[in-house]
Amino acid sequence: EWCLDFDGADDYVVFPVANSLTGAFSLEFECKTASSSSQVLFRNYSHSGGSITTSIVDGHLNAEFTSMGRNYRATVTKLPLKLAFPMGKWVKISVMYDLKTITFTVDGKKQIIPFKLRANKPTCSIFGGYSSADRDMKDKKIKPNFFKGSLRSFKIRFNAKE
Repeated sequence: EWCLDFDGADDYVVFPVANSLTGAFSLEFECKTASSSSQVLFRNYSHSGGSITTSIVDGHLNAEFTSMGRNYRATVTKLPLKLAFPMGKWVKISVMYDLKTITFTVDGKKQIIPFKLRANKPTCSIFGGYSSADRDMKDKKIKPNFFKGSLRSFKIRFNAKE
């Protein structure tokens, strides 16, 4: 299988706005981290977020969802995940959102969260990092840790399908 390696310093992949996760979606990838540090994984981002942001924080999968709030302001919801993220081995991650629930799976362990919010706005996505202009990353626990490790088998589907 193909594999992308990230150095943990400044490597990341940018996906165009056409891949924006604004409705129902399925996101799936496999990664292996070479660092126990907290680090960013996949972000659908802008200055205030587009929809889903995932990271590894203190050895667990962490996620936030940015939805459209009142007066066109973004509202960030931290999702209550309790899924451990194994270090040093290939881990299969999936996030499935059907506009009623959002389901996270890490290495076969699943957590389903009732969730009905819609994405803030279409915007490009990043795996493994963020740009220096990302004001929403300022003072977060994962900054300045880019992803350090390998990525393979990356898939985005614009429907909620396991």
